[in-house]
Amino acid sequence: MQPRTTPPPLEPIFLFMTPNENSKQAVRSAAARSAHARARRARMLEYRDVDNAEAAGSQDTSVESSQVAISSGRQVAHRASTDLAGPILGYGRRDPFASLAIQCTPFENLLLDHYVNIVIPYSTTYYTPSAYRSPAEYCSNMNEHWIRFALTEPGMMNGIFLMSCRSLANLYNQKEYNVSALKYKQKCIEMVRHDIDRNQSISDLTIAKVLFLVSDEFHTGNIEGTRSHTEAIAKLVQIRGGLKALGLEGTLQDLVLWNDRMSTFYTGTRPNFMHAETFVGSATAKYLTPGFYHAATNGLFSKDMIQILDDICGAMLSAQTVDPTSAGPEIQLDFSSRLLVLSSDHRWPVSSHNYSLFEQCLCLGLMVFVKLALRSQTSGASYGPLLGSSYLAMRIQQFLEGLVAAEMEEAETGGRHAELLLWMAAMGAWADSQTPLAASERDEGQQEGQMLVLGTSLWRELVSELDINTLDDFIVHMSSFLWLDESCRPFASNLWESRSLVEILES
Repeated sequence: MQPRTTPPPLEPIFLFMTPNENSKQAVRSAAARSAHARARRARMLEYRDVDNAEAAGSQDTSVESSQVAISSGRQVAHRASTDLAGPILGYGRRDPFASLAIQCTPFENLLLDHYVNIVIPYSTTYYTPSAYRSPAEYCSNMNEHWIRFALTEPGMMNGIFLMSCRSLANLYNQKEYNVSALKYKQKCIEMVRHDIDRNQSISDLTIAKVLFLVSDEFHTGNIEGTRSHTEAIAKLVQIRGGLKALGLEGTLQDLVLWNDRMSTFYTGTRPNFMHAETFVGSATAKYLTPGFYHAATNGLFSKDMIQILDDICGAMLSAQTVDPTSAGPEIQLDFSSRLLVLSSDHRWPVSSHNYSLFEQCLCLGLMVFVKLALRSQTSGASYGPLLGSSYLAMRIQQFLEGLVAAEMEEAETGGRHAELLLWMAAMGAWADSQTPLAASERDEGQQEGQMLVLGTSLWRELVSELDINTLDDFIVHMSSFLWLDESCRPFASNLWESRSLVEILES
């Protein structure tokens, strides 16, 4: 016979034989402990089991709820569709696993929450990039790419804290937030300086941190700071390789363009980037070649210049599909009309004030190319030397010298414009090769067809920067702008074999 066992009671059992004070106190204590335990378990379950459906139903991003959160010193969890990465961290977006780049204080947790739920959604009230169909899609993309990216780097997180402090200072006019903003701004500046001092290639992180700084200058009304930081971003993007080289699935590019549009409008300066939505897909820019498209998106051309380029690129595309032997007078007249427009537009004194130095030089190069195309459509040899070749060669040389002397207005000859410089110089060289000068009229050592419009030293810089080692490399670079292989290849071959290029290859 097995002994009978009785499980111990889970809670003490009280039998009130005599209701004295000690017994009453024990009963009250046990009841209180039980009630507190039930409440604590309920809160833990509530925090743990929050899902997206409950979050959407409990969203409240009003100013009043934010004010309650700040005045009480606690975070208000605005559980909305803007969660960092879904329901991962629970109440208040704490970081229980210490996975963030910075170990956040309770105040910084509040700033992070405010940035996600107030700063990002509020920005859609005055601008949403055209790449997104709705503000909700924009917010979702920001949280998926921008926020996740920011949480991995201390400088980015300090930028988020900076933006949140400025936002809270504007909402509640409390100087404590501005004081905190200055602290985070200083940290962000120090980290940007550290990135640049390392002499390494510019990364998306560096550009993103400068974006926080220029946004702060913009919202605090510092015009000079906004201008200088915006110009710095443009230079960093150029060094990075252009807008197309920026990462984050296009998010960083959208933010750079957004900042450039707002800041340059605010400071009254010319945009550093041509915003793609202003011409891409429109009737005025359907045929831009890759080289001209890249230069346009980097703000090198005005809208008028883009229309001229697009028209000529379209004409060249049509010419490539037409057999030169069967080209009728309509095509010749079409080319001649474009040449006349380019010539009159360039030589009109008032018109030159509407174009930059770079655009005027490009107009001359386009005139040479249209003449080259016209020659190819009229059986070449029967066309004879190009009229005005000496004028074009001389003017292109003057413009190129001016661009180099002025360092292309901080664009750097070996930087983003090197390919276009080389294309314009090649057009000038071809124009010079068509100039019917006698040998006695040329300078000592100068040969017909030799590259005159660009000095050997600059050729070295361009060829080195573009890593041009063969004739095919040279043609590839020229083809990214405007190129008719039948007409241009013989000229390119002669130019490549000329004395100037031979000197470069031997140096």
